[in-house]
Amino acid sequence: MKHKGKLLQDAAGEQGKRMRTRALLMDCAIMEFGTRGIGKTSIDDIATTAKVSHGTFYYHFSNKEEIVEAVGRAVAAGLAELVDRQIRGIASGPERVAMATQVFIRGAAAIPEWGWLIARAIGDMGTFYEVISRGIRKDVLIGLQAHEFNVEPSRLLFSSLLAVVGTAVHLRLERPEKPNIERDATILLLRMLGLQQKEVEHLPDYVIERYGDLGVSQATIETDMKAIMPVLLDEIVQGTEGEQTVA
Repeated sequence: MKHKGKLLQDAAGEQGKRMRTRALLMDCAIMEFGTRGIGKTSIDDIATTAKVSHGTFYYHFSNKEEIVEAVGRAVAAGLAELVDRQIRGIASGPERVAMATQVFIRGAAAIPEWGWLIARAIGDMGTFYEVISRGIRKDVLIGLQAHEFNVEPSRLLFSSLLAVVGTAVHLRLERPEKPNIERDATILLLRMLGLQQKEVEHLPDYVIERYGDLGVSQATIETDMKAIMPVLLDEIVQGTEGEQTVA
């Protein structure tokens, strides 16, 4: 793959050395988190993969939690841009969930490093979970406010929804030619949100027909990240410096 393990570095483009090193560390963290899981990945694992010293790591990130948050923000930003483009203008909660779920799964699998990270780390229930779950929480809450879903919002509910998404991403990565993975996951999510089978069985196909195809490719995500990454890296730098100043 052209950008294997280097998507954020490539997206950082002509940024200064400091920004490019942060992007390098984040790319390496994504690969390690996706391979080992967040809990089992150490700072030493990330530094070794990046071929930098521990001092270089700590110059950019004060601890593992900080790089987990940075990685979560980057991956979430890239996928959120992709999903938001596809669901912009969709008002119905069920339709938003149906379209967003399919786009998210296909988008995550389009960049295997991201896909494995999501599939293997989404259950860690830490910072990464909080960042990556914001999109689905927003769409579910829209449906709840319109009385389109019949469930009580809770951490257990959102964790269960994300578990389905993570499993679907895993299946899509393992079996790229298998049909209906996104469709089946979407139907299961909508059933978990209190809708009946007859209400949702045609909804995944309907939203694609009505609002356009999934429009997901590695090239699409790479283009989005080139626009997002410089701003995102700058925000991460400012946030880190602010925390260090307060400390």
